Amino acid sequence: MTIHTDRDLSGVVVLRRELLADGYTDNQIQTLVKKGELHRVRHGSYVDGALWRSLDELDRHRVLVRAVLRRAHPSAVATHLSSAVERRAPVWGLSLDEAHLTRTDGKSGRREAGVVHHRGDLDESDVEVVNGIRVSRAARCAVEVTTMTTVEPALVTVNALLGSGVLSPSDLHAQVEALRHWPGTLTTTIVQRLADPRVQSVAESRTLFLCWE
Repeated sequence: MTIHTDRDLSGVVVLRRELLADGYTDNQIQTLVKKGELHRVRHGSYVDGALWRSLDELDRHRVLVRAVLRRAHPSAVATHLSSAVERRAPVWGLSLDEAHLTRTDGKSGRREAGVVHHRGDLDESDVEVVNGIRVSRAARCAVEVTTMTTVEPALVTVNALLGSGVLSPSDLHAQVEALRHWPGTLTTTIVQRLADPRVQSVAESRTLFLCWE
């Protein structure tokens, strides 16, 4: 299974208030952005311009998630698509334009551009730290992805998680049973039935789906 290569993104996001504390003015910040020395990830959050240009779309999503988490409620966790990306699982056919979060205090948070705040119970036992950020555990992540898309893209991601070894078929089955009351679990059930850790690529997962369809 080919999984996205590691890239350490610890501490790459700097906030406006930190730049101001370092002596920059808003005008200077905007000048740095125009020159390409800084890249504005989202309102009030920046990253080195050269670094941003060197990143692929998956790592850019990871930077977006870090920017969102830096200003989010302390209970916020990267979930769904964002948890899968952090684990280097392919997310074929899914948009990377928005960070996906869930809060462990049961609240969905405010609506804002570039962020999807998911409702749902998320216990701390369903959370772990991957590459320095809090994400939903692999089994939970797999089920989350199946509830936000159709069978084919969900199967691509779930097979990748299984094939990488971070998720076992038994853990997937247990999580599906635990979250059977969730909306969208018809897709979850189909994906669980089709999922195969021996599948080695996005193309093979899509072929498996095509044969089933």
